[in-house]
Amino acid sequence: YDLIPGLYYNIFLCARKESGKTTALWNIIDQCANKNTKIYFFVNTLNNDDTYTEILKKLDDKNIEHEDYTSIFDTVL
Repeated sequence: YDLIPGLYYNIFLCARKESGKTTALWNIIDQCANKNTKIYFFVNTLNNDDTYTEILKKLDDKNIEHEDYTSIFDTVL
C-alpha cells in the first residue's frame, strides 16, 4: 500500500538509460504482486537484458502470470 495505494493501477515507468527503472519495477513487483496478479511487459530489451531474465524466472517461480512483448505494435499482418 505504501508503494501503490490502490488496486488495478496501470504503472508506466519512463526514464533515461541506467536510471534504475528495472530495479524500481522489481521492487514494485516483489512487494505488490501475488498469484492473483497478471503482469504485461512491453519492453524492447526483454530478451537482451539479464535482469529481465531473472525477473521472469522469479515470476514463474512464484506462479505469477505474465505476458511479454517487445513492442507495442502487432507484428501480425
